[in-house]
This record gives sequence, C-alpha cells and structure tokens, in this order.
Amino acid sequence: MPAARRRWGRESFLAGAALVVAAGWLAFGSVAAREATHDAVMRVGIAGLGGAGALTVVNLLLRFLRWRMFLRALGHRLPAAEDLRLYLAGFAFTLTPGNAGEAVRTVFLHRHGVPYADGMAAVFSERLSDLAALLVLLTAGAFTIPGLRIPTTLALTAGVMAFLLLRRAPKSLATLRGLARRRGKPGTAIRHLLRMLHQARRCHARTLRLPSLLLGMAAWLAECAAFAWILRELGFEASAGFSIFAYAGAILAGAASIIPGGLGGMEATITGLLIWRGMPAPMAFASAMLVRLATLWLTVLIGLVGVAIPSRRAGCARVGPL
Repeated sequence: MPAARRRWGRESFLAGAALVVAAGWLAFGSVAAREATHDAVMRVGIAGLGGAGALTVVNLLLRFLRWRMFLRALGHRLPAAEDLRLYLAGFAFTLTPGNAGEAVRTVFLHRHGVPYADGMAAVFSERLSDLAALLVLLTAGAFTIPGLRIPTTLALTAGVMAFLLLRRAPKSLATLRGLARRRGKPGTAIRHLLRMLHQARRCHARTLRLPSLLLGMAAWLAECAAFAWILRELGFEASAGFSIFAYAGAILAGAASIIPGGLGGMEATITGLLIWRGMPAPMAFASAMLVRLATLWLTVLIGLVGVAIPSRRAGCARVGPL
C-alpha cells in the first residue's frame, strides 16, 4: 500500500505540473494577442470548440485502436476499459520533450504483466506509425498547393533514397549485438534496445503495416479536420489540401523542436502558414492558440482524467506465445 501511494503521489505531481504548464502557456497566449484572441473565441464559440474537440476525441480513439492492435501483436490483451484508461492517462504527460513522457505507459503496462521491452516496443511503434502517417498526409497536402509541388517532389525523392540506403546497412544490428555482449550498464542498455527493436518488428509485420498506416492517417485527418473546422468558424477560406499540409507540417515541426508538447514550434508554424495564406498576424496567432486548445490541451485534460481514475483490475491476458 505505501508503495502504491508513493507511485500515485509521483503520478499526481507530474500530472499537476503538466496542468500548471498548460495554464501558463494559455495565459501567455491570451496576453500576447488579447484582442485577437478574444475576438476569435467569440466568433468560434463553445459550439465551434466543441466540434473541433469532438474530432480530437475521434483522433484519440482511432489511435487507441491501433495501440490495441500493437499490443495484440506482442501477445498481450488487457481488458478494453482498463487499456483505454491507461492509454489516455499517458497523454497527461505529453508536455515533455518529444512527448517522451507518454512512455509512462510502459510503467502502467508493467503493472498488468507486460514486460518493459514490450511496452517500449508498442510506444516506439506508435511513434513510427504516426511519423509515416503524417509524412503521407504532408506530402498529399503539399501536392495540392502549386508552389510546393516541386520542392515536395525533391524532398520525397530524397526520403526514398535515404530509406533505400538504410535498408542496405545490415551491419548496424550486427554492431549493436557485438556491443551488447559487453558487461556493465552500456551493454545492458543495448540489450534492452535490441529486445525492444525485436519486439517492435512484430508490430510492423506485413499484415499490420497497412492497417496501422490507415488508422494513423484517419486519426490525424480527424485533427486536420478540427483545424479546418476552426478556420471555417473564423470565416477564413482554406482548402482541404492546405489544412492537411499546414496541420501535419505543424505537428512534425513541433515534434522536431523537442520542446515539451511541441510548444512554440507548432504554434509558430501554424501562425506563419496562415499569414502566408493571407490571414492577419494577430488573428493567425489567435487561431493557432484556439487550435491547440481544442487539440493538445483537451488531450492533456483527458489524460489527467485517465490518471485520476483508479485502476480496478490487474493482470493481462496473453493472445499467443511470446
């Protein structure tokens, strides 16, 4: 019981810290563009934010289905309600560099009998699937914008060439296996890494690659639609292609910044692209803040609710040999 209380105390402290950071950033945005933010809130209204928020919930549910698929591929099956709770609870820790705090799911899973390596494999696979889905959406959206077709083609070609070169580097794993034989913490860390990569391969078996990609694309398309929804409520005409390109690009820019939750990087990208499309700067910044309110901050709030709900069941069913 004392150990459980200490774990609960640590989780509550981290979740509370995430909420404080979220409130601070919201306050900063409101002061920075007070009039534009107030006008944007009035124009979008509760109904507009609610519609965008509903699309964010769709995003989370679709990503949860993909998460369930990865866990099943690893041979684990938790009760659906408990699995959903711990999955959503991970989003309470989104405000960490590169969203690394969401790896706390591995701790939650371990309490249900899932090895840490398997939990990390699921988290890693989810990140990899998100990256693939967002790159596809970014490319598709960019091709609908005349001025971006040539640079997008060049970038896509470079990406394919880099992928082909990486596939021709089988010695990398052999090198890691050699290092893993060493004693001490470095060797132990590499052995854990190899175990995680081995398990992650099961999440990306040929039969799962397309379903995971489609689920990821559908999930992020829902948030792209939330972005377009808010722009429409503000009276700003934006094509579906631009909305997909701008939002997918902003997510990737935020992730690349390694700043907790992509704070700053994603808002700056959305603001810059909206200004490029003709929206006044104050309104563009206010739009970015509203989009983040209906997506990131709502997700963190849902995660905090997941943390607050106590776990009612331990244990995990196996769905195949490991």
